[in-house]
Amino acid sequence: MKLSDIVARLVTGWCIVLLLYGLLTFPDAPLKPCQDGPYCGKGHVTHTEEEYQAFSRWQTLLFVSWPFGLLVAFTRKKKSSAAPPYENSTYN
Repeated sequence: MKLSDIVARLVTGWCIVLLLYGLLTFPDAPLKPCQDGPYCGKGHVTHTEEEYQAFSRWQTLLFVSWPFGLLVAFTRKKKSSAAPPYENSTYN
């Protein structure tokens, strides 16, 4: 297995784990300041400052990681879809 394949798999795995972490940890995202408490989500459940900071860190990490992950996935797909050279070509 090539180093580029290993890196691509690691980046893909990182992006999937990061997304799942956020979906499970912050089901009512996005968190924002609200009138009922310090912060609330879509479900109007109040959250603490620490929870908001954790959400903010996760969101920043997600927005930084995913474009890189998509770039890696696109270049890997493009390389793998290229046709292999013909060994028994009449144009040799």
